[in-house]
Amino acid sequence: MRYHIVDTTTHTLRKGESVWILTLRRYKVPVWLLRQYNPDLDFDHVKPGVQIVFPRVEAAVAMQSEPGTVADAS
Repeated sequence: MRYHIVDTTTHTLRKGESVWILTLRRYKVPVWLLRQYNPDLDFDHVKPGVQIVFPRVEAAVAMQSEPGTVADAS
């Protein structure tokens, strides 16, 4: 399955929140992609109040009539 980025969301980190849990459970984006959207952020030393940009990712719909797309066989 292919995915594409449709938008971004800025999240202000609150006390007790984990960047990793937000990334994997709430926003459901891979860590490598989160790092690309926040290149200046040191993920090992984030503190409450830091703003983090999360890309919004959706599954791409492949249509057989479009050249260059592949239909999902499942």
